[in-house]
Amino acid sequence: MNQFENILEFRGTWRLYQKRVLNNFDQHATDKKIHIVAAPGSGKTTVGIEMIKRLGQNCLILTPSITIREQWLARVEDVFLCNKNDAKDYLSNTLSSYKPITAITYQAMHSIYAKETSEENIKDIEIVNLLNEHNVKVICLDEAHHMRNEWVKALEQIISKLEDVQLISLTATPPYDANFNEWKRYIDLCGPIDEEIFTPELVKEESLCPHQDYVYFNWPTKEERAAIEKHNKQVLLAKEELMNSPALFELVKTHPALTNPQDCLDSLLENPAYLYALILYMEEKKIVYPSMLSQALSVKKRKLPTVSIKYLEILMQGILFHDLSSFNANDNKVETLRAILKKYGCIYRNEVRMLTNENINKSLINSKGKLESIKKIALAEYHNLGEQLRMLILCDFIKKESLELIGSGTMNQSIGTVPVFEALRTQNTQMKLSILSGSIIVLPKTTAVSICKALIDMGYEAHMIQLNVDEYVRINSNADNGVLVKCVTDAFEQGEIQILIGTKALLGEGWDSPCINSLILASFVGSYVSSNQMRGRAIRKDSMHPDKVSNIWHLVCIEPKSSIHDIFYDPYTSYDLQMLKRRFATFLGVHYTKPLIESGFTRLSYIQEYGKDLNKNTITKINNQMLDASTKREELRDRWNEALVCISEQNPVEDVLELEVEMLKKNYVFANHWLFIVCTIISSFVMQFVRGVSLKLEQNVFGVIGLFVIFVFLIFVLDIGLSKLLAYITPQHTVKKVGQVILATLEDLNIVSHESKYVRIKDVKGTGVMLVYLEGGNAKDKHLFSTCMEEYFSSIDNQRYIIVRKGFKNALNKYFAVPEIFAKRKQDAQIFTSHIKRVLGLCELVYTRNAEGRKMLLKARGKCFGFRNEKMVDSKRKVLGKYE
Repeated sequence: MNQFENILEFRGTWRLYQKRVLNNFDQHATDKKIHIVAAPGSGKTTVGIEMIKRLGQNCLILTPSITIREQWLARVEDVFLCNKNDAKDYLSNTLSSYKPITAITYQAMHSIYAKETSEENIKDIEIVNLLNEHNVKVICLDEAHHMRNEWVKALEQIISKLEDVQLISLTATPPYDANFNEWKRYIDLCGPIDEEIFTPELVKEESLCPHQDYVYFNWPTKEERAAIEKHNKQVLLAKEELMNSPALFELVKTHPALTNPQDCLDSLLENPAYLYALILYMEEKKIVYPSMLSQALSVKKRKLPTVSIKYLEILMQGILFHDLSSFNANDNKVETLRAILKKYGCIYRNEVRMLTNENINKSLINSKGKLESIKKIALAEYHNLGEQLRMLILCDFIKKESLELIGSGTMNQSIGTVPVFEALRTQNTQMKLSILSGSIIVLPKTTAVSICKALIDMGYEAHMIQLNVDEYVRINSNADNGVLVKCVTDAFEQGEIQILIGTKALLGEGWDSPCINSLILASFVGSYVSSNQMRGRAIRKDSMHPDKVSNIWHLVCIEPKSSIHDIFYDPYTSYDLQMLKRRFATFLGVHYTKPLIESGFTRLSYIQEYGKDLNKNTITKINNQMLDASTKREELRDRWNEALVCISEQNPVEDVLELEVEMLKKNYVFANHWLFIVCTIISSFVMQFVRGVSLKLEQNVFGVIGLFVIFVFLIFVLDIGLSKLLAYITPQHTVKKVGQVILATLEDLNIVSHESKYVRIKDVKGTGVMLVYLEGGNAKDKHLFSTCMEEYFSSIDNQRYIIVRKGFKNALNKYFAVPEIFAKRKQDAQIFTSHIKRVLGLCELVYTRNAEGRKMLLKARGKCFGFRNEKMVDSKRKVLGKYE
């Protein structure tokens, strides 16, 4: 019986994306874990309450803050509760006075569980017993990504002890950039993601506004370049000394792999890059080594390059740390090499660092040149929007010590709320600026006067402190942060402030101001989760300005090519840009020039067109393109509208794999081209034979009948044979067959839904890329399919099961990974193998967790080493339209 029947009823209208999620509710509830990802502004709280209502049992809601806790209870009362007088009987915010819907914070739950505080006044009662006593059958985790390790541990233990509990997990920002173990723990607790409400859906339904991400580059300052060059010179000196070091030469000559390669090979293949670095060094130094070592990696001696900085770093990391047991740790030669690296600053926390340096990375992330970027962006946006500009600049730090330097002309050039304020103040005195942080509020004097009066009227103390410039003052008040933030936010929305400079800690989450139409992310500390939350501040729909279009600015400092980079220098390995690329992997947005919506970095076409040629001149051109595009808000709106026409209500966004056709031809698919040639030759002989027979048979009636039978038989055989052959000699057909095998295995194991599903392949014209995705099914099905396909085409690493194809020498035609979901049980792996034989022919399933299988895994890993950097597949999300 549902205890909320006639008690809770949604008094609103469901939006299409909310209906889609709720329509699949019963299906998702079967495994006792419902996991919903919903973009900011999607109404996930309302959807969560509806799920609680449908489950109809006592529920505990866990939230990250008291504010959000109260928002949940207020939403139940205002939007669902049929009789508001029932609130006291059905709603509570404390476990000591439990009601059918009780909301508490994660902190309170952990405190009770750990018995560290009596905040809930039930210190002596175990929380598990209490929840069982109140027959709690539903636990709802709001903003599930917020859970710290100790909270997760407590929750895991609580849930494990509760009887038959249903878990609902809601979040706007899953921790996609967490490490493997953290992600696994998150998924183990919350369950696989069942449904996702995507940003494009919200834009189409006008819950969010059209928006665009722009990237503004800066070149390191003179001082930063000098620091980089100093480091690079040190690295080159270290390389020269190491390559000429008798200690390194003698040490490598004593490596046991030179005398007992068979005994050492397995351990060396645990890290193929280290083995390759050893080979490069021995080859350059003319040290004779067993050919077995190079054969294990399928490398040819005559094609080996000289030792680069990259492989010298790998070699030294191995000798000094990972492979130290192969040498005498007390050998003076080891200490000699360690001393050389320390002398040149190339060791950091037991890691050899030559290509990268922690101090250099920090200096680029916090580059002083980004202050100049902020000024140029702000001026461009002000010039474009004028009085309508509502810009938010989010920083990591306040730099409170710099307050006294305002107006002095000697402000520190660093990223923080105070330096950014001063940089903009001195650039243009017409812009109305404000600083809003937990400890500092700076306002235009006229605005401060009205805010102080309002605070005094509310019963608070408030007074102004004059800065060293006439136009701006600080406010001091005993009002709490919530009141002060609201006062400043109101002034911002009314146009008394045009540029609000704040800290991520105060404004990055839980704060909302729909008027924001330009956001500069000058915050560089944190994860995808925090950056996505900050980004969400700018894309809210503004009811006062329904035509709002928002710009989001990301700042990147490019590390210049230097003397330590070899010919394979890639500016995308620059730490700042690499971090931004990882975050963009999960942001769905519209292409710069085409009506396409997708995740990933490729939609930023102004950057992509320059490839790896990112230097001082090209980034200036890119910045100018970005500034120009940012002024064309109406064009951006039109591009969103055109791209959204094709969005499907049932499957708005597809999990898509992009595969490079040429790489597949080169490395994988055309293993069958010799078979094709042989079949062609055989077929020509058959046709000649048929022709000869037909000349004899057509002499009489029975011969003509016989000829007709042979003709029909050959058509049947050739039709089947050619169709099968064609299925395996083109990249598109081969990939489709692999996809069908993976789908068939998922269906055999009852891992996916029973809805109709099809593997689709599309060529993207003029790009050399094919798209692979699952049409039909639910979000969970699509994600599982995409993950399995990506794992199958990945390099061999440490998979539990691998497939070894017989009769092939090319590593990428011989060794294949069994997707993780099929590798948990032997019988599942065997089912996958029985299906994949239709594609691969003769092949063997190898279990890698015993001695024999481990040897095969290491052999496969070594053979695949040469291809490890050739990523054939890239996963992303797309709204598929006419351009694909």
